[in-house]
Amino acid sequence: MTKRPRRAPSGPRLGREDWVLAAKKTLVARGIEAVKVDRLAKGFGVTRGSFYWHFKSRGELLQALLTYWQDTNTTALRAAVASSTDGIAQFRAVIRVWVDEKDFSPSFDTAVRDWARQAKAVAALLRKVDEERIQLLSGIFRNLGHDEAESAVRARVLYYHQVGYYALAIKESRADRLATLPYYYKILTGLTPPANGIL
Repeated sequence: MTKRPRRAPSGPRLGREDWVLAAKKTLVARGIEAVKVDRLAKGFGVTRGSFYWHFKSRGELLQALLTYWQDTNTTALRAAVASSTDGIAQFRAVIRVWVDEKDFSPSFDTAVRDWARQAKAVAALLRKVDEERIQLLSGIFRNLGHDEAESAVRARVLYYHQVGYYALAIKESRADRLATLPYYYKILTGLTPPANGIL
C-alpha cells in the first residue's frame, strides 16, 4: 500500500520558531506548567495538528525552548567578551548588555531558573550555562590585571549579584542604574573607574 503524504495543517502558516517563541512567552508569563500544546494551539487559532507538523511531542518543544534560551541569552555575553581583549572595554560591553536588556532577557532567565527547580535536566543545563558565563566574566578580570584565583571570585561576585538583582525584581530607572555604575565598577574590579565613564 502506498503511504499517503502528510497533509499540511490548515490555518495560519506557523514555523517551528513561532511555536518556540510562543512557548517562551508562556513560560515567562505563567511558568512551565502552562506551556501546553493545546493551549499554544488555541492561542494561534489552529489545531494541535499544526503543532505536530513541527514537533513530535511537547518534550521536543521544551528541548527546543531550552536550546533557544541557551543560545540567545548567552550569545550576547559571549559577543561582549569577544568584542575586545581589553578588560575595560569588555567590562563595559557586558554592563551594556545587562543595562540595555535588548539581546539578553532577564525575565527569560528567571523563568528558566524557576523551571530548573522542578526538573533535574533543566537544573543541570542551567549550572552548565552559569559556569560558562562565570568563566567569561573571569576572563575579563584577568584582562584587568587580577590573577586567576581572584578573577574567579570577582566573576562569581559579579554574576551572583546580577542574578540576585533579577531574582529580587529590583526596579530602577536607567538613569539611576547609570549613576551607580562607577561605584559598582570600583567595588567589583578594585580599580578606579575610567575617566571617560563606564558606558
